[in-house]
Amino acid sequence: MLASMETREDERAHAEAIFTHIDRCPICGGAERELAREEKGGSTYASSAYAGRIRMQRCLACKFVYVDAIPKKSEFYQDHYSYNLDWDYEFEFHGKRAINADIKKRILRYIKGGRLLDVGAWHGGFLKSVSDIFEGHGVELNPNAAAHARKQGLDVRTGAFGELDLGELAPFDVITFIDVLEHLPEPGRVIETAKDLLRPGGLLVIKVPHFSAQALKQTLAQRMGVSQLGVAEDYSHINHFSPDSLRGALERRNFEVLEISGGMVENWDLRAPAPPRVRARRMLKNLVRSAGTRTLNGLGSLGLPSALNIQAVGRKR
Repeated sequence: MLASMETREDERAHAEAIFTHIDRCPICGGAERELAREEKGGSTYASSAYAGRIRMQRCLACKFVYVDAIPKKSEFYQDHYSYNLDWDYEFEFHGKRAINADIKKRILRYIKGGRLLDVGAWHGGFLKSVSDIFEGHGVELNPNAAAHARKQGLDVRTGAFGELDLGELAPFDVITFIDVLEHLPEPGRVIETAKDLLRPGGLLVIKVPHFSAQALKQTLAQRMGVSQLGVAEDYSHINHFSPDSLRGALERRNFEVLEISGGMVENWDLRAPAPPRVRARRMLKNLVRSAGTRTLNGLGSLGLPSALNIQAVGRKR
């Protein structure tokens, strides 16, 4: 009995040492919540020090879902996002071209040019795609990706959003978070920081995974033995949105929500060098992904929680 109590005390002390516990909703500050999902942690990306159960809580006030304990050391995320790749290949053949083109089209519905900040600019693919219209600037935590973007002649600064001084560039006409906000602690504060950097009438554009659809997809993948990674991806995805909670996060900060819709998914760039058999397989996968995405997004427009990704455009009042 005494030994088991000591074990539990050791586990609690270990958790307190390496985790920051989130007791209130990072979007609205609400304290009332319910358990939305549990997953195993420390099995893929994170070290064994982070093994255990990852709990995702749903705020009862705004329906936002968040991981209730995140790694305390900033080095965890710096290490997590500092890996290196063949950046020339990634930049030339990255799979987000359709995503970037779709987001560019949405921005141009409301603003035809100006100064744009891309948060989580990666190797600069999105900034390059809008460089014919916008004066582009970027922020990127991965120093290797940021260095490659600069090699392309793009202004991408290495560091964390909210910690870098961007005052000399502000105000911006557009700020984008493309597959980024799900990774950042204190997403409500991040949105407020972005708002402060926007001019009145400026756009905040966000693309994030859709929690309900991703949770269903991952549950099926686990049962089929295809993937054990989980929705939280070992504390990589700590924020989990729905269309309603994303709308609420923007409206609470006095944004006019211009649109919320299903988002595009990554596809293989068929220009990438590959044997004919591989190219044919990639082409088939692209067709399936594209058709599936259009179907799921169409169902999402009818109010069903089907779209795997959601994106929003908000205008600063």
